[in-house]
Amino acid sequence: MHLNTVIIIQARMGSTRLPGKVLKKINNYPILYYLLCRVQLSSIKNIFVATSKNIENDKIVEYVKKYFREIKIFRGSEKNVFSRYHKIANEFNFTTIVRVTADCPLIDFRIINKMIKIFANNKNLDYLSNTTPHDTRSYPDGMDVEVFSLNAINKANKLKLSNYDKEHVTTCFLNQNYNFKSRRIEYKSNLQKYKLSVDSQSDFNLISKIIKNVVIKNMKASMNDIIKFLKIIN
Repeated sequence: MHLNTVIIIQARMGSTRLPGKVLKKINNYPILYYLLCRVQLSSIKNIFVATSKNIENDKIVEYVKKYFREIKIFRGSEKNVFSRYHKIANEFNFTTIVRVTADCPLIDFRIINKMIKIFANNKNLDYLSNTTPHDTRSYPDGMDVEVFSLNAINKANKLKLSNYDKEHVTTCFLNQNYNFKSRRIEYKSNLQKYKLSVDSQSDFNLISKIIKNVVIKNMKASMNDIIKFLKIIN
C-alpha cells in the first residue's frame, strides 16, 4: 500500500531562535524521537529525514541511523531545501510526496492518512495542504502536512524559483503565476490560535508539557486529545 508515496521530513540543527532544537530532550528523548514515532504510525512506510551536508547535522544523521534504522537519510543543500525533495522523489521514483518539518513533533498520523486519501482521490491536484496560506488556516500551527506530486515538483524545478521558494519548498505551488492546481482542507472548527510547533524556548516548554502529560501516556494521542489538554490547562 502506498508504495510510491514517501514522507520527507526536513530537519536541521541550525536554528537562530532555538539552536539544536530537534535534538533537545524531553523526558530523556529528543523531540525528533516523538516526531518519528508518530509519523511511523501513518500508512506510509517510506520515510526519509532530509538534512543538509553541514557538519552540525551529523548529529541528526547519527541519531536516526542508531535508533530508527528503517528510516532513510538524505543529505543535500542547506539553503535549497526544495532540491532535497526533488532529488529524493526522482532518485526513488516516488509519485506522491508528503512534506513534514522537524519542528512539528506532535504531528497526527491521522491527518497524514486523511490527506493522502484526498490527494489520491483528486487526480487533477498538484498540491494539497491543511495549513497554507497560514493566515487563514483552521488547523493549528504544528499540524502542518503538505502533499504534492512528482509531476508538480518536476514542473516547479524547471521554473526560475526564487531563493525564498527554494528554502520554503512549497511556496511555488501557491504562486498563481505558475498555474498549479492547489487546495487546502479545513478543520471543522478553527484551531488557529493553538501553536504546536517549536520555534522558541516558550514553544519548547509548552511541547514539553504536552508530551509529559499526553504523549508519553499514549504515543497515538490525537490532535483532539492535545487540544483537550490545552483547554484544561489554559
